[in-house]
Amino acid sequence: MQGQRRWIRSPWRWGSALLLALAGASAALAGCTIATPLRTTTAWKELEPVGPELTVALTYAELDPVRRAAFDAGTARLFERLDTVDGLLAYSRRKRLFGSEAWTLTLWRDERAHDDFVDAQSHSQARREGRAALVKAKFLTLPWPRERGLPKWGELLPQLDALEPLVYSRRGSTALAPLDD
Repeated sequence: MQGQRRWIRSPWRWGSALLLALAGASAALAGCTIATPLRTTTAWKELEPVGPELTVALTYAELDPVRRAAFDAGTARLFERLDTVDGLLAYSRRKRLFGSEAWTLTLWRDERAHDDFVDAQSHSQARREGRAALVKAKFLTLPWPRERGLPKWGELLPQLDALEPLVYSRRGSTALAPLDD
C-alpha cells in the first residue's frame, strides 16, 4: 500500500474537498434563476386563435436588497389580482435564486390593455412604494403574433438583455419622469 493515496483517512482532505465542492455549487447557484409557470387567464382560454397581434411585455429590476421588501410586497399584491385584469392573457414572474434581480412577463390582448394596467391606480401605487428599492430596470413591449401561442422566457430574454438599463437614484430614475401622485 505504499505510494497509494489515502483520501478517506485524512479528515483535513475530506474537509477541503467538501468546502471546494460547496464553493463550486454556491457559485453555480448564484447564477440560477427560477420562474413561475406561465399562468393563463380566462381571457386567454376564450381568445380566438386567429386575429390581431397581441402585446408581450417584459420587465427587469435589479433591487437594493435592504429596501426590496416594499417592492416584493407590491409585486405580490399585483400578481394576486392579475386574473381579473381586463385584457391580460398570461403572466409569469422570475427571480435570481441568490441575488437581487426580478423579471415579469405578461401577455396582453393589445398595447392599450397593457397601458391601461400600467396607468391603473393599483400599479401606480406599487411603483411608488417599490421605487426606493430599484437600482436598475429595463422595460420592453413587443407585438406578439397570436399564432405563435404563449411566449417563453427563453425566446424573449435575449431582447430584454440587449437593452441598456435605466439607472435609479434615491430620488427615482435618472431617465423617467416622476410618477403622478
